[in-house]
Amino acid sequence: MLKEYARWQKNAVIHALKFRRVVIVSGPRQSGKTTLVGQLKMPDDHVRTLDQTSMLRVALEDPHGFVKHAGGTLAIDEIQKAPELLSAIKMVVDANKAPGQFLLTGSANLYNLPEVTESLAGRVANIRLRPLAVGEILEREPSFLEAAFAKEWPAKIKYYDKEAVIGIAFRGGYPEALHLPIRERKAWHRDYVRTLLDRDLKDIANIRRRSDMRNLLEIMAAWSGKFMDIAGICGKVSIAKPTLETYVNLLEALYLFERVPPWIRTDYDRVGHHSKIYATDTGLMSSILNWRLNDVLFDSDKSGKIVETLVFNELSAQIGSRYEYS
Repeated sequence: MLKEYARWQKNAVIHALKFRRVVIVSGPRQSGKTTLVGQLKMPDDHVRTLDQTSMLRVALEDPHGFVKHAGGTLAIDEIQKAPELLSAIKMVVDANKAPGQFLLTGSANLYNLPEVTESLAGRVANIRLRPLAVGEILEREPSFLEAAFAKEWPAKIKYYDKEAVIGIAFRGGYPEALHLPIRERKAWHRDYVRTLLDRDLKDIANIRRRSDMRNLLEIMAAWSGKFMDIAGICGKVSIAKPTLETYVNLLEALYLFERVPPWIRTDYDRVGHHSKIYATDTGLMSSILNWRLNDVLFDSDKSGKIVETLVFNELSAQIGSRYEYS
């Protein structure tokens, strides 16, 4: 049986439901969103998943009827499959301003989807769920950032050598792939990408040339930790710049990559600075690039790239574990 890990964001979700009418938990598929909802111990009749064809059909045919419920919190899984529900939810929570009415999960960033016109601004808390952080796997509380700012470190710290750190990066954080043998883990990652591009992408966009998207996915994985340069990426693929920008946005919408804006002192400093792009899971990144552990261990460019990406994801998970939400 697949082990269920306690997620750092669980308390943030519970906290947000006390104060916001709608809470959206979003993140890549198989990162544990459904498991997290299950850990909240909600009644079965208050949990509806749009992955079920019959349930999705009802939601699309009668959005207003679908979101009606007799109190408590209604959880709707994979909300990106039926964005029409957002307008219906808005009507419900505008008529009744009680907190904790809806808990939505999504495997795509709703705000990156062109057909989504309802933002639920002022009514919603957005919480990002990432693949498992190392601390979650080890069942530790997130304390690094507080210790770093306070400059107070525990007396005993477990140190990892380079090979161990890269091994952790190769493992990644998708719960189902976590403890698989290396060969099976790579196969899981390949199947995951294939399903995402062949099925989930249809939910958010009409992509005709899927081979271009697959090529771009590999290039973006190799670009992790580098400054985002659309012109440079254009030189690697035969895709027009406007189309390429759309494709990159779609990969971000599926939470496969994330841009980090430059740190600046003033708004004027932003001119001429580029964001950095990071893969959101180092295990998936290494499988997409078909890297082998020994090849990376003795290649400073590859090892630096995957370790920097790992650090980014670990810090992001710790930041997201706090009660702060958008």
